[in-house]
Amino acid sequence: MASFVRELESGLGREIEERYDIQRIPVKSPVGYYYFATNDGYVLWVTCITCGVTQISTLLMDGFTPTVNVVSPSMTGKVTKALPRNEMLNHATYQSWISRPFNKEEYVRGIVESNIKDSKQP
Repeated sequence: MASFVRELESGLGREIEERYDIQRIPVKSPVGYYYFATNDGYVLWVTCITCGVTQISTLLMDGFTPTVNVVSPSMTGKVTKALPRNEMLNHATYQSWISRPFNKEEYVRGIVESNIKDSKQP
């Protein structure tokens, strides 16, 4: 993971904040960011157990795990229910998700903070 993060930071020309599954003991599908890149563009998806199936989220082929899919503009229309980043961020459904209160907010924010530079830890 450290090599991957270094490669991303090198390509971006800046340091990134790392984000990982906040579950200490997974009880459902792992929460994570996944990506696929082609010559045509990219798709980035994240599992979102609390999202369900909506206008902007769909199920993986397992028929159980909801995902939210973000694509490069060149991949629009090639991935089910995927939107480019700006459209996703401004979509009413996405806005309703991010307005929900956290469950165990202090605990979750502590885990997120501890992971931000995880690959740089000895």
